[in-house]
Amino acid sequence: MYARIKAAVAKGETERASARQKRNKQRRREDGLRHGGTPSYGYRAEAGQLVPDPAEVERIHEVARRMLDDRESMHSIVTDWNNRGIQTRRGNHWRQANLRTIMLNRVMLGETVLGTPAQWEPVIDQRTFDRMHALLTDPSRKVTHSPGVKGGKYSMGGGLTVCGACGKPLITHGKQSPNGKTATLACLARVHGPSDKHPRVLRTRGGKESWEDTGRVSIVHDALEEVVWDDLIAKLRETPRFIQRMSEQDPEVDDRLDALEQERRDLRARKERAEEMRLDGDLSRERFRETVEKIDARLDALGAEYDSLLRLPISMSDFDPEAGIDWRSWTAGRRRAALRGFIRRIEVGPYPAGARRTRPRFKNETIDAYETAKWDILKQSAAARIRIVWMWES
Repeated sequence: MYARIKAAVAKGETERASARQKRNKQRRREDGLRHGGTPSYGYRAEAGQLVPDPAEVERIHEVARRMLDDRESMHSIVTDWNNRGIQTRRGNHWRQANLRTIMLNRVMLGETVLGTPAQWEPVIDQRTFDRMHALLTDPSRKVTHSPGVKGGKYSMGGGLTVCGACGKPLITHGKQSPNGKTATLACLARVHGPSDKHPRVLRTRGGKESWEDTGRVSIVHDALEEVVWDDLIAKLRETPRFIQRMSEQDPEVDDRLDALEQERRDLRARKERAEEMRLDGDLSRERFRETVEKIDARLDALGAEYDSLLRLPISMSDFDPEAGIDWRSWTAGRRRAALRGFIRRIEVGPYPAGARRTRPRFKNETIDAYETAKWDILKQSAAARIRIVWMWES
């Protein structure tokens, strides 16, 4: 009996101590004070207070710039950091889920988890955080797209390059070559399905008959990319003022971007209310479908206008009329974003009739000279079969 009484008293003391600790932490939250635990990314603890960590703050600003201004995907940033050996605070490799949690943490605004003003310095401004929050919480980012359409691994993918016959985006995939796998863009029937632009014919291979699509195009990615950048740099040398005009940001554009973000938030809230009314039986199926279709159409229009107003991720400091643009040092996401500032689309046609695809190695020819010659053949064929539709063309 005595042991049970002692155990009950000890349990009661533990519960009261826990309650006191919880009340103390809650009071510190409400007062905007640090309440213990591991400091949020971007901060470190000094004398019981949170102070900005310069290295981590620089990473946060880099993510905001690359996603909002350069329009890179989070996958591209994470891949770039991991390739460069940049590790998390615990020494692990980066994942999109970790980075997304960091960029949505309101502690960076100088707020507690309750949303009350805190007594530590913010490391990001309100407008940048709101833009990042709107981007990362956009429901359309959770939609699964066709393979390669939204991929960030290759700069010429993502819908920038299309089939000259059917107009569908070319899909990135690996094509086997004697030296290994080569990144290739192709109009894949397994992704886009049948098309009247690619008639099917019955062919016999190895004694077996099968139906195959005709006119499906494919092109080596790296050769195409080099040709496109060569053409772009040549264009910019002719009109250097164009790049400066494209890279300048108008204050009215910033105001319009804010208005578009607010309208998109309002539309998503309307869509959620419509879904709740449909579940509650206050909205008929036909009316619900009509409302959602109108909202989605407006969201698509706002998204297109938003993308068109974003600053071009290239400045005069990146462009030297003599040396050109050091685009090879950029990530794939930034290269694609820069190209989209100048190019509507790149149409790829069939391989030129009679054009050679390679050549044999000559006697006494070095390996380097032979590889250079083969690369020149690939570039020449790529240049002959593409049509670049520039932004300033009608």
